[in-house]
Amino acid sequence: MRLLNRFFTSQESLAKDAALKEEDFLRAWNDYHKTVDEKSVLIEFLSKDNYQKTVPKLQKLLALELSEIEGEKRTERKLISDLQSIEHDGRIQRVHNLRDRLGYAETKHKYIYKLLNELHNAIVAQMHIVEKLPSAKDVDSLISHLKSQSAVEREIIKQIESRETFHELFLALVKGEHIIDKMDAKEKQLLKKMELVLKNVRSDKGQKSKVYQWVDKVFKGVQDQIGEFIARHEEDEVGNNPHIDFEYVNHPEFVDFVRWCSLESGKKASEQMINIFVHAFREWYNNR
Repeated sequence: MRLLNRFFTSQESLAKDAALKEEDFLRAWNDYHKTVDEKSVLIEFLSKDNYQKTVPKLQKLLALELSEIEGEKRTERKLISDLQSIEHDGRIQRVHNLRDRLGYAETKHKYIYKLLNELHNAIVAQMHIVEKLPSAKDVDSLISHLKSQSAVEREIIKQIESRETFHELFLALVKGEHIIDKMDAKEKQLLKKMELVLKNVRSDKGQKSKVYQWVDKVFKGVQDQIGEFIARHEEDEVGNNPHIDFEYVNHPEFVDFVRWCSLESGKKASEQMINIFVHAFREWYNNR
């Protein structure tokens, strides 16, 4: 199984693999990175007239140690349907949102993790498309989707190249020095409960519960906290940041505010529950 496939299946398993060394991670990444420009040019000029000759070149460029199709078989119709479910502009905007909402010091590892996830999805989609192209009935649609996936990939690479510390962050993630979204079974149950509360927080459901009151207090107080956050960090000129609300919600100070709100709402939450609350709220807030 390729590096990113293993990474998104189990970070812990990959991190514990003693056979994989730092140079192996970087070599896999650098081998991939060298192919991006050549592959992008081939895809940019891909057409109904030349795709049969171009497909073998693309297959070679995609056959790397970074990602693979994990035995998943999809019909051409199903593949096109899946690709159409996410509009191209939406994918590009989602990548932009990652930079705007997570590109801060406090969330730098999560930012790289999310970027790598988007990159992995784009590469795997390209593999599926190139696999189907030789016998495709709807060549035009597949070529159009391939160009869209390539555009998303280039945008991700642009963001990665703008971060001087990318390799350092990448290694920390794949070596398990910073595990993202690690939860045990109990925590996952708590997360589901929190997600349900967040979904219904402005409805009439469950308003008598202490969890609801806790969530509601955070909702009502977060804007005031952002104002105070700006005042506390005035010398850093954070108030000039158009995404200051995202910076605050992803900052450690937000965790303290959530803890305070739990006490004020009469729910003395455990640190585990606070962590789950913060995780669920940030996922909702960063992607709303």
